[in-house]
Amino acid sequence: MDLVKNDTTIQVLENIPYPTLNPNASWRPYLNLPDFTQLPHYEQQGWRLCSILFDRQQQQRPTPSSLSQDTTTEPSQTKAEIIQKQTFDFKRWLIQTVSSNAEPALQVIKKQEPNDSYAEIFTCMTFGRIHEATSIAMKKMDDYVLAIFLASPLSPENAIRQRNKLSKEKLKNKYHEKIWRLLSGQVDSELTDGLDWKQAFMLYIMYGKTRSGEDPLNTLIERYLNDTRKLGKTIKERDSSPWYNMIQWWWQRTYNCQKLNTVDISGWPARLAWRFILMFQDELSTTLVTSIIQRWCMELQAIGLSKWAIFSSLFTSK
Repeated sequence: MDLVKNDTTIQVLENIPYPTLNPNASWRPYLNLPDFTQLPHYEQQGWRLCSILFDRQQQQRPTPSSLSQDTTTEPSQTKAEIIQKQTFDFKRWLIQTVSSNAEPALQVIKKQEPNDSYAEIFTCMTFGRIHEATSIAMKKMDDYVLAIFLASPLSPENAIRQRNKLSKEKLKNKYHEKIWRLLSGQVDSELTDGLDWKQAFMLYIMYGKTRSGEDPLNTLIERYLNDTRKLGKTIKERDSSPWYNMIQWWWQRTYNCQKLNTVDISGWPARLAWRFILMFQDELSTTLVTSIIQRWCMELQAIGLSKWAIFSSLFTSK
């Protein structure tokens, strides 16, 4: 990955108080450094994901000095509010990450089902493209009831009642039925069969039903993992995805630590991997930690930040 070489960014990095940088400091301030948006989209999503998973505090406008602070949740936030915000942010991150890959799948479904707009709507839902799905329901199908449920999802119970009404008139086809099953919160391996793993994961997270008091991310990720295991599938593309690998590791570490897998960050951009080992070095192999530090220090030296390279190498104990 190319490093951002903007003079302003380098100046900000040079002003970071390295000796007092806390491994438990918030990730969020990094997202507000100058020219963060110039990073490759893939890397931006990595930083955002780590912020969502490892920061549990309200959004704030940070300054460079706040990178050294151990920011914790404000007392005014309840546990339920923290969980709700984290779930919302994670869903938004997932849509941003997956939706950009929708076009090829949409072109395929249009060729396979040229006269079935419900197939197109369902495919849009699997990529989190709700606005597009809503537009198709209104403009192509004149199905304003469906458009309302798509645009502003009501409770699954309301969707179930609407689905029961439709069943008396007979649902138009299998895709029409799948759409209402999703809106009813009835997501399972049968509904997602044949989908790319990202599409399937999207449906579990976006439409899966949870009970009051449950942590949605814990419940929905566990349900997705369990249903995948039941199918006995090993999905190489999914399991080798660095962000999926991180999500699974975070879920296991947070909710199911007895079955903790190894997280693989070797393919991450060096600066992101270094920030990660700063927080979790005790849970990673010495070989991995050493290789990440060496790679990051070389990149820092290449853009003239030798001072930060020295401090970076001293931040870890391994």
